[in-house]
Amino acid sequence: MKNYIFVIVLVFFTFLPETLLAADISDSDTENNTETENDGSDILINRPRRPTSISFQYAGNLGLFSVGYGKSFFNDHLSLSLIYGYLPSSVNNVEVSTFAFKPLYNLKPLKITDNSYINGYVGACMLRGFTHNTFVKLAGYYTKGYYQPNAIHYTFYVGAKYKHLTPKSILFNNVSTFCELGTVEYLVWYGLKTRYIDFSDLWNLSFGFNFDIKRKPKNN
Repeated sequence: MKNYIFVIVLVFFTFLPETLLAADISDSDTENNTETENDGSDILINRPRRPTSISFQYAGNLGLFSVGYGKSFFNDHLSLSLIYGYLPSSVNNVEVSTFAFKPLYNLKPLKITDNSYINGYVGACMLRGFTHNTFVKLAGYYTKGYYQPNAIHYTFYVGAKYKHLTPKSILFNNVSTFCELGTVEYLVWYGLKTRYIDFSDLWNLSFGFNFDIKRKPKNN
């Protein structure tokens, strides 16, 4: 069952009801539309759009590079992303594909100019790796506890993001660059249990870009 968790999340994420995004949404996340009442008068209504973004990341715990599809909630305080990462065999002698579900919480942004902001964020990530000798459940011919499942891992990270608004762009509302410092749960466990891992070896650094896609007004 655990092998299908990412498929289930993907289907739910893609067809996420608009009503979940209606609460506490900012002016920048709404589209203004005019409708005509039966008496001929016009009324102005706000329909929440579905904030959607794509991201590209280099390094980190998701592979050599990764691409993600995300949505923002509650005035951009919360973001959820589905990510595919790839590690070629030329890098680590093994080819790995990774699917991840990555939530993050954005801290209060600091305004730099009228069109640019910086902010920090924190989050955790659940990832599923696909390669040789990875498994969610230990095969029956192994003694219980002989190996620990190694296909699913959890990462923790902090990051900083620079966002630049692009009002003249026909494709994007804004473009962001970010850097992250992250670790994986098994490294933390080994680091706490043994003295063979230096504190600096627990962490890795990644960089990337995020593009908030501009959406057309929704018409009923």
